[in-house]
Amino acid sequence: MSENPYNPLQPTSDPLLFYGREETLAAIQLHLVSGTNRHAVTIFGQRGMGKSSLLSQVPLNIDERFVCVYIDLNQVELDDVSGFIAAVVDQIRAMLEVIEASTLRLPSFPDAADVDLLDWLAGEYLEVVLAAIRRSRHMVLMFDDVHLLFDAMDTGNLPAHLMTFLSVLLDRYDRLNMIAALDITYETRALQTAPFDNAQFHHRLTNLAPEIAEAVVTEPAKELYAFEPPALRRV
Repeated sequence: MSENPYNPLQPTSDPLLFYGREETLAAIQLHLVSGTNRHAVTIFGQRGMGKSSLLSQVPLNIDERFVCVYIDLNQVELDDVSGFIAAVVDQIRAMLEVIEASTLRLPSFPDAADVDLLDWLAGEYLEVVLAAIRRSRHMVLMFDDVHLLFDAMDTGNLPAHLMTFLSVLLDRYDRLNMIAALDITYETRALQTAPFDNAQFHHRLTNLAPEIAEAVVTEPAKELYAFEPPALRRV
């Protein structure tokens, strides 16, 4: 299905259909190059505000030293921790293949009955991954719809210390960064939960400025038709 720029619930990854948010993208770039990785960059917004579309633009707007791994938690089975870890591992492998880094030394996914999957990811797996992308590069884990992790923790499907685990990852690896997007209704909880608890790295997505909103409406269709001013004001 082709992307519909007029559907707020259908994110776009096409930079030609993405408008605005330059300040937020610039702030993300600044945070990444600052060398401060102990807190996640956190994007808040209502449903349909453009959080997913913004994440899709991050790789196109940051230093090439940073390789991004996008994990759409809305597409992940969060019935237990193995589903979460498997999704992270799958997307990391896909990233390595895109940048043509070696995957030969990647450990096989272990049996959850034999090992602690969180410990395995934090140690054996990520050590190999960060070695594979070379010392000059950083990996950016981009988690979309992080509020779903909070929900799964509340129901007991995911361990209560999962967010602490993510925070420990950032403490352990100085070449690992994290960006998270979540619903605005979880902002207070995020402020109380590492690694999302630094308000300096919080960005709220609100309605686009009128001139940018106008471009969203008119630019994709300008080769096909134009809007009369009265009609445009009613869109």
